[in-house]
Amino acid sequence: MTSPLAESQVWPRRRWLVSVVLVLASQLGFVFWLAARKTDIPAMPPARPLISLPADQTADLPGVTDPTLFVLPNLHGFSGPAWMQFAPATYTLEPWTEPQRPLELTTLQLGATLAEFVHANHSPLFEVDMKPEPRLDAVGYLPLEEAPSSFSVEGDVANRPLLTPLTLDSWPAAEILLPTEVQIAVDAAGRVISAVVLKKSASAEANASALSLARSARFQPLRWIGPQPPPAAPDRLSWGKIIFRWHTVAPPNPAAPPNK
Repeated sequence: MTSPLAESQVWPRRRWLVSVVLVLASQLGFVFWLAARKTDIPAMPPARPLISLPADQTADLPGVTDPTLFVLPNLHGFSGPAWMQFAPATYTLEPWTEPQRPLELTTLQLGATLAEFVHANHSPLFEVDMKPEPRLDAVGYLPLEEAPSSFSVEGDVANRPLLTPLTLDSWPAAEILLPTEVQIAVDAAGRVISAVVLKKSASAEANASALSLARSARFQPLRWIGPQPPPAAPDRLSWGKIIFRWHTVAPPNPAAPPNK
């Protein structure tokens, strides 16, 4: 059997629970109290390159305050000892004495030796190897002054024969005349409805003659039904060009002025 003193010293279960809860609560409060305390930590400055200069800059770096130290020649820069601080050359002139006797050669004989050497050692003559002139084969063509004036027809009207002959003249000019091009429009009856000069030559008379010949040209008419040819219609016109190549002759010599 248990004695009454031992029974009185045993804690009940409820008392144990209350004691454990109090201990845990005290520990949690102590933890939260420590966490609430803030300690001011000084911020670390960012790492940057540091340049240390002596207190007396002019003593160790002379001329450092001059902005043109490395641009212009300066006694304190690298160009100072090179060519700004140098010792002048020292030399002494020899005493001049007149020659005891004049020159033995005259003025005309001073270049005689050189002249004899040049005449005795002249370079031999040589021939330049020139390329032969190109050989031109004979071609069957008329000389320029004998070629008569001619013409050619191009475009849609080139397939239609020309019924009226065109007689071209030769024109006097100091230079060769360029061809004259005339654009024409021909209807179904072979008549030239429109004639316009596209390219002119240097002779106004030749251009006027080309325009007149183009307007008077007659081409082979197209087939139609009826006794009379149909009237000219824009949708039934044939377009083309007549190129006149002129024969150029020498202009006459101007008459000489009469003698006074």
